[in-house]
Amino acid sequence: MAEIPGLGAAISTVTQIYKITETIRIHKEQCIHLRDRANKLLTTLQESLDKEPDNEEMRRAADEMDLILRRIHKRMSEWAALGRVKGFLKQSDISRDLDMFEKDLGMAGLRFSITSMIEFNRAQNLFRASQARDNAQLSVMIRSMMTNREDIDDIMELKNGEPEAVETIMESVQNELASSGNSEKGRQDQLALQKGLTELRQKTGILPPLANLTGEVKRIGDFPVARGHFADIWQGEWLGEKVALKSLRNVGQLDEATEKKFNKEVAIWRRLQHPHVAKLYGICYFGPFVYMISPWAQNKDAFSYLVANREADRVKL
Repeated sequence: MAEIPGLGAAISTVTQIYKITETIRIHKEQCIHLRDRANKLLTTLQESLDKEPDNEEMRRAADEMDLILRRIHKRMSEWAALGRVKGFLKQSDISRDLDMFEKDLGMAGLRFSITSMIEFNRAQNLFRASQARDNAQLSVMIRSMMTNREDIDDIMELKNGEPEAVETIMESVQNELASSGNSEKGRQDQLALQKGLTELRQKTGILPPLANLTGEVKRIGDFPVARGHFADIWQGEWLGEKVALKSLRNVGQLDEATEKKFNKEVAIWRRLQHPHVAKLYGICYFGPFVYMISPWAQNKDAFSYLVANREADRVKL
């Protein structure tokens, strides 16, 4: 595209944007869409200026396009400088900026009659398609991060200053685990995600934020290891740790109201941190039945411990 008065700066900026999009890791498809749309608008604008070089309306359009492209260039330069972990954590902010830039380009095209309404709607559909491709790529990215040593180390460095960032990534991993299929590829992905989540939990000491651990917990054995008056206790494993699975006997699938109340109580219990209150990691489902997941008590309950250890200090206990 040859430079002409009024468009030279904008053309230079979009040329730089072309180079930057090659290095962007997050929401890359949307960035490419914006780049190509901006280039198409500039081409149309140049054709109009070629025909009417003194058209003031088109010159104002060129100035506005230049301002929009400078903002896009500034943001994309910042995104390109982000590592994969930081980029993943900023995905919502980046997505919001991309939506804004898409609207800015579209409204500029309509305001100066550079594009028709049909072209505007078509561009909107293409942008939504690029969003869908980027969302699918986020799943690929989180799986890749959980198998990359450098990414794991970057995440663990956040535990002191930005623990909420670690929780955000853990939550994404948990969501991926919940959506993994039963195919061979799905099972391989599940193992990789569980391995990464296990390492993050063990080395940061941060509890994954989602209480529903379905798909993360393995129940061991065909029969419970202990029975109480109202519940059965099963042995299990969660993120490399031996855990206890407690299922309330004679309780089947919960109705909506009961499940809502149950989940509220689970959320409260998970937040409790006290040496005399049993920890709750979360819940999981096997079929329609719900299980509460807690650390494995090697010495069982207090009564069983006292029977096995008659010399124990009952008052202290």
